[in-house]
Amino acid sequence: MSNAKNVESFGKLIGVLTGYGEAYSPGSSNLRVESLTDVFNRARSAMWQVSASKTGYETATNEREVAFAEVKQTASRILSELKSSEVLDQTVAASSLNPSHNTFATNNQPWLDELIKKY
Repeated sequence: MSNAKNVESFGKLIGVLTGYGEAYSPGSSNLRVESLTDVFNRARSAMWQVSASKTGYETATNEREVAFAEVKQTASRILSELKSSEVLDQTVAASSLNPSHNTFATNNQPWLDELIKKY
């Protein structure tokens, strides 16, 4: 059962207990209708807060996805331009250190090993 259904069922239970009137007289103060109603109101409030937070989270996630949608394509274009220009091979190789690029083998680049040891 989902949390929303549990809260709804709890509200129905409180309605049934209220219908008993004076016949419902629990020994524990935590089980009195007033206490249960307070717990129900807090649960319903928490459900609204979760719903509002989830909406904000989904909005931020969607905006981030849209904002970064073209990053990979732009990075590929920049790397292609860099390769076609007259820069040192090390510059192109260093710009290819992105783990998503599988074209760079560190064991064939001794200068990179030295650079990694240095930092």
